[in-house]
Amino acid sequence: MQLVTSRELLQELDDKIQQLKNGSTYDRCRAAEYLGKFTRIYSPIDTGGREVDPLIQSLNDPEESVRLKAIEALVFIDDNRAVEPLMACLNNDKESVAAAAAEALGKFRDPRAIEPLLMKIGPAYNPLTNAARNAVDQYPDKEPAAAVLRRLWETGSDDDRLTCIKISGRLGPAYPVLSYLLAAADASWFQMRAAAIRSLVHFHQKEAVATLAKKLKDPDARIRFDAARTLGFWDDPEVVQMLLEALGDQSPQVRAEVIDCLSRLKNNTGLIGHISPALKDPVWTVRLAAVKGLQRINHPKTISTLQKALKDSHPEVRLQGVKILKYSRTPWAVALFLKALRHADRPKSLLALHNMDFIRDESIAWYKIDLKDTGKSGAGAMDIPRLRSLAIRTWRRFLRDKSFKIRLWAVKELKQIKGRKATKYLCKALGDPNPRVRREAADVAHVYDAMRQLRILAKALASLDNHIRLAAVQVVEDGRFDPAHPLARHYIRRRLLQLRKDPDPRVRKCAQRAAESDYFEELTASGLQHWANWFKSYTSLRRRQ
Repeated sequence: MQLVTSRELLQELDDKIQQLKNGSTYDRCRAAEYLGKFTRIYSPIDTGGREVDPLIQSLNDPEESVRLKAIEALVFIDDNRAVEPLMACLNNDKESVAAAAAEALGKFRDPRAIEPLLMKIGPAYNPLTNAARNAVDQYPDKEPAAAVLRRLWETGSDDDRLTCIKISGRLGPAYPVLSYLLAAADASWFQMRAAAIRSLVHFHQKEAVATLAKKLKDPDARIRFDAARTLGFWDDPEVVQMLLEALGDQSPQVRAEVIDCLSRLKNNTGLIGHISPALKDPVWTVRLAAVKGLQRINHPKTISTLQKALKDSHPEVRLQGVKILKYSRTPWAVALFLKALRHADRPKSLLALHNMDFIRDESIAWYKIDLKDTGKSGAGAMDIPRLRSLAIRTWRRFLRDKSFKIRLWAVKELKQIKGRKATKYLCKALGDPNPRVRREAADVAHVYDAMRQLRILAKALASLDNHIRLAAVQVVEDGRFDPAHPLARHYIRRRLLQLRKDPDPRVRKCAQRAAESDYFEELTASGLQHWANWFKSYTSLRRRQ
């Protein structure tokens, strides 16, 4: 094993420095990474800091990846000569480079970097402001940052004071800035007052609550709006009482914001009685906020209020009323859902169809709804046969809709309902003008009853439409329909043998493969006679019915 001398390592270091200056993008990135780790790997070797200046020069490299690697390497080396170049990088045109520089300055903890970092903190949440905020928090001594903010507030212009307020709102109660915010809340400049009220969200103290209580009665509706939004972040009985009093505000925007804040509280179940009267508000935006708030509360008591929302004069309120229904699992809510589908609003109908798919995915079909989970809201009066009949009438109506997407949804839902009428309408859907609807109706894999599967499949195999015949044959070929009765297997196999002479080559090939499947067995002569007698009795019974 050959040992590497210090001279050879330093020579390799010089080679990497040259590679950092003249290499390709990939080579420059690898060289910067090597220079950053060299000191830690070979700590006994004194490099004299020769690798710091090339890395500082790489902060102006045209490639963003090289600049990021250079910043990472300078953090590894931990040399104070890199502080001022990193401060200059805070104004880099690439936000990722500026954010990496702010994060690196937080690890250096140099007092010179506090003011540039504070100037990058603002109300917007982006990588640079978040990195600058975290970097300032890493300084153990809070006094330098407080001194900068004090200077901005006491000796600066109005713009400097506004900057001070925005920075103070992001820093939080760890810094002595509450007095600045309370003073700015009473300023004559609107932007100053609004910024101060929004910044008080991190200061849940008595002084801040008292100030916001006053601002709820401010003559400017925008100030009242910001005060209500700030109070909505504090789950406190005193704050809740203030918001309840603000429900009678003259501005509809303020009322809607108060309802939104009340519905976001943790213990919001007891507020249903205060939010429900807003469904009669003359302004539709307030009614919409009330419906959204009741949806957010998600309690069985809110279902009874949906009848008002579903009959609202504004389509957006009706649309939101349909959304809330999908969070209930009672037959009463499902009945309301079906009645909402029968309304003339097409956007609301489409949304209700989407939510109905959510209910079906939760394995709550019409014939499986548990009547025990109905509560005391009168849902027990809605029995399963009536609900099934209402569902069939609803989907039958949508089978005649102009949009093929709605007709497709109707076919999917009819497959979930048990009954002869549902089968009848599925057979009618085999003649739909859209091929996708016809193929969906012919696919009987998800039909609930085996006898219904056989009836629909038999009609699909005898159809004059190539799409329907092909879809039905593919169902049999894929094994998605496997009749347990041997007579049914014999009937399906006979139809498949006839389809081997179909004019469509795709149907012929699929029928040939499906007829040769293992589960089609030839019956004996006595079995065929039994099949003929059974079919004769079945058809005579159908004629009498």
